[in-house]
Amino acid sequence: MLPARSPVSVMVYDYQGRLVRALVRDLDQSEGEHVVRWDGRDESGRNVPAGVYFYKVVTLEHTVSRKMVLTR
Repeated sequence: MLPARSPVSVMVYDYQGRLVRALVRDLDQSEGEHVVRWDGRDESGRNVPAGVYFYKVVTLEHTVSRKMVLTR
């Protein structure tokens, strides 16, 4: 939930901290709730293996990182 309008970035990383895919890059978003979906592909469009990944959401005021599990 964004409390105010802000540029937002959403990135997916593997367990070694390597960038897998940038889902959103500095997109100006209005306040409120937003949904971002990842299709399990990397930057080149290849399917990545099932496993543990991390996503990071960055706004002007906050950075949040969480773990997620991709199943196939």
